Amino acid sequence: MDIIGEQVNLDDSTPGLVNDLFGQEDITVEKILLKLDEEDHVGNYCRLYILFLFVVFYFPRTSRIVSSFPFNLLDNLECLHMWNWGEVVHNYLVKTLDRASHLFRHQFGCVPVLQVCVKLCIMWCQFGNERCDLLIGLTLFL
Repeated sequence: MDIIGEQVNLDDSTPGLVNDLFGQEDITVEKILLKLDEEDHVGNYCRLYILFLFVVFYFPRTSRIVSSFPFNLLDNLECLHMWNWGEVVHNYLVKTLDRASHLFRHQFGCVPVLQVCVKLCIMWCQFGNERCDLLIGLTLFL
């Protein structure tokens, strides 16, 4: 993936040729796979395959429907190298890791302590430590 080129805005949902393949249907991963099986035109097959890679591997989301993606960037396959895909993948990864870290920061009570105790218990039991039973009892008590 290139780290130079024009900026890619993942929130831009400008329609393109890929949208035309689906008509009024919602675009989901399952429907992309079905379209890949049906498609005979090489250019459209490549567009669908690249969309599948982006949606599943590079920019996975929790939503089943692919609604926010710059579909128009897949129109001209000859120009895909002009976009800064490396930066957008990096930014997406950092953003999702940051979002996940916020979930951990908001745990209250003894949940983090319990997580540490369970981890220690697993490590000690793997090495045959005789205090393993005591740590398991302490973990269950918490």
